[in-house]
Amino acid sequence: MTKPTSSERLPAAARIDHAHVTGRHCASTAAANLVRHHNIDWSEAFCFGLGGGMGTWYLQLNGFSPSRIAHGRAENFEQRFFRHLTPNFAWDHGRGRDESERALKQAVAEGRLAIVLVNIRDIPYLDDVHFPGHAICPFAYDDHEGVFWVSDMGRRELQPIPYAAMAKARVSKLPPLTHDGHFFAPPQLHVPVDLPAAVCAAIVENAERLLDRSVQHRGMSALEHWQEDLRTWPQLPDWRLCARFAYETIEKRGSGGGNFRLMYSEFLREAAALVPEVASLGLEQQALAAGHAWVALGQALRAVARADQPDFGQVEALLREVIECERNYLQSASSLRTP
Repeated sequence: MTKPTSSERLPAAARIDHAHVTGRHCASTAAANLVRHHNIDWSEAFCFGLGGGMGTWYLQLNGFSPSRIAHGRAENFEQRFFRHLTPNFAWDHGRGRDESERALKQAVAEGRLAIVLVNIRDIPYLDDVHFPGHAICPFAYDDHEGVFWVSDMGRRELQPIPYAAMAKARVSKLPPLTHDGHFFAPPQLHVPVDLPAAVCAAIVENAERLLDRSVQHRGMSALEHWQEDLRTWPQLPDWRLCARFAYETIEKRGSGGGNFRLMYSEFLREAAALVPEVASLGLEQQALAAGHAWVALGQALRAVARADQPDFGQVEALLREVIECERNYLQSASSLRTP
């Protein structure tokens, strides 16, 4: 990425032609914006699947609120996705505030649409809750107004973010996700030469990653850890908030419903046209079954959050069903072979 020098003069305002299409999840919506900007007509679901976006996290964050987080999007989605499209993927990060802002403006001025990571707590139009790693795309900036104009997931219109708020949001050094001015603004993106092989590899890698038990807070290990730790939830001071936030991450906060599994099943339907064995293994149907199990779990968590007493019996039963559906899908998907 070109690094601006102190002698370069950027225009006081610049704008990239508006190509934002609304979506369900921030990073896959931003990824679809970028490929569309480079004349690649892929759906959000296809982008999500090609980047191996389906994940499972369970985090104990004592001292934070909520103190327990369950989430269904994989880490490093952006890295995996863009490496299918360019050999030169690398986050631009670690600059000082002014230099990072200037580099982002330069990308807009040069017509290079960027994906930018922010903490939603510091974005004026979003919730006041610590949630880093949210992805947006700056389509314009204006020095006279002192704002970036960005696309953001389900919002049809570009949203203004003051420079100071953007600078603060782009740096997050608290867990579970950290970023330090991370953005990626490629000059070119290209469809993989062998797209069916890339799709197959993405499905298998995603499944194997979630079956890998070397990381306790990820994949099947995370679900089993949650199952064990769920017994402590009734004693948590913030049990109601934990239940509500878990419901929201499963159903509301950019998951597309069913903890991202419903959107991933759409990817598998598209993938079956490129890799017939996806259909013969019944992967779409198994992912849908997992998604519906997650929907039921989310509704049970919502009911607990609204209750007077912390009764997690139904949640525990439905979590067992989720674990069974997840295991069935992952074992089938990991057996897929490159066409």
